[in-house]
Amino acid sequence: MDRDRRTVQIAIIFIGTFFQLVLMAAEDIRRVPMQQIEAAQTMGAAQGEILSLVILESAKPALLDTLRVTMGWAWTYLVVAELVAANSGLGYAILKAQRFLQTDKIFAGILLIGAIGLAMTRRSAPCTVAPFPGCTRNDDGEGDRHCRALQDIRGSIGQHRGAAGIDLAVAPTSS
Repeated sequence: MDRDRRTVQIAIIFIGTFFQLVLMAAEDIRRVPMQQIEAAQTMGAAQGEILSLVILESAKPALLDTLRVTMGWAWTYLVVAELVAANSGLGYAILKAQRFLQTDKIFAGILLIGAIGLAMTRRSAPCTVAPFPGCTRNDDGEGDRHCRALQDIRGSIGQHRGAAGIDLAVAPTSS
């Protein structure tokens, strides 16, 4: 019985987050500047090198941010899963308090869920910026998700191909 409930909870979390994660990751990869891919092709990079050294490296900051956002959704779906198929947890406690009209416990549970979600977001935010020191913030608050990837590509492919002396400076385009 407990195993069936756990399976239902995991299914709810998986269904609620996986498909959004796939769509967001595809969008992050689609946003890799074509100039970077063309620069790598000009240097003679193979398809595997383009994928691993250009596309994935350039999209890595955005992908990590996508995982952070999806983690927040998973937290929400965990509470929903506790409401639907659990006999313990915060969602179950709120549902139980609702049955007995214990409004104070309902609000306390909701505030606790929010506080835990906020703490998780605050704790994970530095982890998405620290590995990428070239990332900056634009005036509109939106991060430059592809951060200096061209310099990294130049170094990586240059080491693999022995073409470090080629200047691949690409002027940014306005979008």
